[in-house]
Amino acid sequence: MTRDILECTENISDETLSGWRDFPSRSDEEMAHFREHTYSCPACRQRLAEFEMVATALRREREIEPDGRILMGVRARAGRMRTLSRFHMSRRIWSGLGALAAVAALVLLFGYVFDGIAGQPNSVSTVPAGKTPIASQVVSPSPTLPPVPAVAPIVTAQTAWGTYAATTFSTKLDATHVFEVGGITPDGRSLLGYRVTLTVSGQVDQNVPAEEGSIDASTRQFTSIGLTSPAPYADNCCIADGHYLLAEQDTSPGATCGLCHLTYWSYDINTGQKYLIAKGSDFQLIQDVFLSHGLLVMWTGTGVKVADLATRSITSMPEIPASARPAAFSWPYLLYTVTTNDGASSQTHVHDLSNQRDIVLPQIDANNVGSGTVVFSGGTLFLVAGQPILPGTPSSSTDATVLYELDSFMEPGAALKPIATYKGSLEVSGANGRLVVFGGPDGLVWDRAEQRFVRLGISCVLSGNYLVPIGEGRDGTGNVPTSANVYDTRALPVAPNR
Repeated sequence: MTRDILECTENISDETLSGWRDFPSRSDEEMAHFREHTYSCPACRQRLAEFEMVATALRREREIEPDGRILMGVRARAGRMRTLSRFHMSRRIWSGLGALAAVAALVLLFGYVFDGIAGQPNSVSTVPAGKTPIASQVVSPSPTLPPVPAVAPIVTAQTAWGTYAATTFSTKLDATHVFEVGGITPDGRSLLGYRVTLTVSGQVDQNVPAEEGSIDASTRQFTSIGLTSPAPYADNCCIADGHYLLAEQDTSPGATCGLCHLTYWSYDINTGQKYLIAKGSDFQLIQDVFLSHGLLVMWTGTGVKVADLATRSITSMPEIPASARPAAFSWPYLLYTVTTNDGASSQTHVHDLSNQRDIVLPQIDANNVGSGTVVFSGGTLFLVAGQPILPGTPSSSTDATVLYELDSFMEPGAALKPIATYKGSLEVSGANGRLVVFGGPDGLVWDRAEQRFVRLGISCVLSGNYLVPIGEGRDGTGNVPTSANVYDTRALPVAPNR
């Protein structure tokens, strides 16, 4: 098996990493180091993900049906690991049987034959309100995926929407300060990011910490939230749900501790008040966070926690197993994966926080739910998943990724539908009624109205109805653009012939 060329920062061997993973009864100090290291080391995260694929394959017992496509499928699966992104970070890695990377290719052969994403839509299991979901519910085995569409066309934003689809805002505050855009509020009134100081050459002055905050889109008035970040800092200082900003701050940039040095702050847009929600080391490490509707869902080492930003209280979620791994949250829906009580398989669940209803989604294989794979848009769920390489495809060909849609996912009979195929890897970061937005420097989006991919050529953030490209000077390095384009997705034109 081959993997992307990533090197462990501590030169940890496959054997040591596998031992750490499979024998957690070591000292608290050693296991704390293991958790902190793996969450900050892409190489180890990738290897752990590969171990999990091996373990999953070993647990499955479906009948093998030899086929000439097997080897190609194995090769495709082995190369489809995804990496972290800030605020939408890692959500899986632990559990399963031990395995060494040296045997991964062999076992993945069986994993490809046994595995799949789609399932029978008529086998949704519902948990009564207020009851703890039972992870060992019996669901139908996953059959073969439905046929996928051909590779969809890709056009530029200007071709798709015209020259004047975006509104341009100046981000130059004064002679020595520029606002570095990293996001936007859901109402489109304020751009989020950093006020940075420039050197005489026009680049970010890395000796002066950047101020986190927002600028009013109409007046260009900067409002600080009282936090600063030295370079390099996160792409986006904050995410917003309309009432609150969630700001992330690294108290020790460059430290090997990884996530334990992060702090999470809430800022009330209406009152200007902020408070410290939690530190990264709380609850045996905060591994991921999701903001929606004034609630911050946190995946921690002691289970799922919910911070109510209005009452400034943090509670556990007894309705959800402590071993659950949240993957997406948009009020009222929380999607998570959990391993069955017997450890034989994993399931994908959706929990409705408004009524505590919990269902299993057999249509989605939990082993394919990872970083950047799932987002909600109202009652619709979008999933991206890689496809096995077809027989006869040259080994140098780029893998394909398919975008799936699951409408009315809380209802029995909901069917997973493939809607677009992309020649390459995709990580989904957001969706609304018009667009599905993907992470990455290409600024790729799926236009739901025109049924084609649109490339903006720069990373983008979607919030509510507004799409904003992030400046190339992000992270505190390079030149910062002095203007920003904002797209109101409700006003995007649709070509008459589409």
